[in-house]
Amino acid sequence: MLRLSELKKQDIINKVILVRVDLNIPIDDKGNITDTTRLVETLPTINYLIENKGRVVLITHFGRPTCLYDNEGNVINSKSHRNLGSFIYNLGFENIINEYKKYKINIKKINSCIGDDVKENIDNLSEGNVLLLDNVRYYIGETKNDQEFCKKLANGIDIFIMDAFGTSHRKHASTYGIKEYVPINVMGFLMEKEIKYLNLIMNSEETLTMTAIIGGSKVSSKFKVLSSMIKKCNKIIIGGGMANTFLKATGVDVGKSLIENELIEDVKLLMKEAQDNNVEIILPTDMVIAETFSNDSQYKIINDNEKCDEWMILDIGPKTIDNIKSKLLESEIVIWNGPLGVFEMEAFSNGTREIALFLSELAEKNKTIIAGGGDSIAAINKYELADKYTHISTGGGAMLEYLEGNIKF
Repeated sequence: MLRLSELKKQDIINKVILVRVDLNIPIDDKGNITDTTRLVETLPTINYLIENKGRVVLITHFGRPTCLYDNEGNVINSKSHRNLGSFIYNLGFENIINEYKKYKINIKKINSCIGDDVKENIDNLSEGNVLLLDNVRYYIGETKNDQEFCKKLANGIDIFIMDAFGTSHRKHASTYGIKEYVPINVMGFLMEKEIKYLNLIMNSEETLTMTAIIGGSKVSSKFKVLSSMIKKCNKIIIGGGMANTFLKATGVDVGKSLIENELIEDVKLLMKEAQDNNVEIILPTDMVIAETFSNDSQYKIINDNEKCDEWMILDIGPKTIDNIKSKLLESEIVIWNGPLGVFEMEAFSNGTREIALFLSELAEKNKTIIAGGGDSIAAINKYELADKYTHISTGGGAMLEYLEGNIKF
């Protein structure tokens, strides 16, 4: 795919340019934005197009709303048309537009993605101005990659720019199918940046020591990437809820902790595969356990040879933190995806906080530290470390699938 940096400036002037951005940013129950990371990452591409007098049209999904329209734009779900979910999403869009104003970008939003309303607004769109289409997931054809819907999205578009890395692993109409119907397809600046850093890992011919920190709640959502990481990494650190399944597979009592019993045998095979490839799997050796899943719960620290009884594991312990730090010191590249405990609760945030801080220190010592995934980004922002890392990926699932080799550009 052509890169935006390779596109001639004269090819941008007065062209209608549809930019697929990822504005699926977190909002609270009142529609207020709680993290602007993905929005800020859209600015380089948008500003470049404005400066070069392109006629900019933005399209994004926002959450997973009920489909409202068919591929002709006709209402198919009138009961959901003005429900609370749609109201919150619309309020979120208003706050997104207000956030862009802080960066001196004025945006006009319309309540459609296809049809006469879009055509009329594009026809009236002047050079250097920006139009934002409605939530593309309101349309039934989006997630189905319906070809008729793709054609309608492409109508009147001169250039399509893919700049939504966070959803680049989805073969949807606005991220994938539309490319067949637009004459020029381009990769935006955010996509370029994401691929640049991930290719440090994918294409490195040097023998670099590499460690992956994989956390989060479930093994099932990251099993394939764990298998893929065995082929690339020297060490894999397992944390978060998914570590419980690994611990149980090694005979550790995990009490009432979240586990996936159906994956116990698969985890054993994965650990054997790692051993056969001389890849070290690092599991917690001490854990913070709680009586209930609550910040106010009674809790204590136990070693992995002690009984968990009817309690649950919610964080890694101090011995594990020290062990992880010592392993990270041996690495030149670190990939981090997923928290190491229930960091949203202050009582169980220490493991994630300590490792997040330590990774920032390693980055300052010229280690390559790449983090991705919504929860990882939330933790990094919570501890105000965003500017300390080598790269923070806007897509957790996309980052992992790219590293698996499942995404090609």
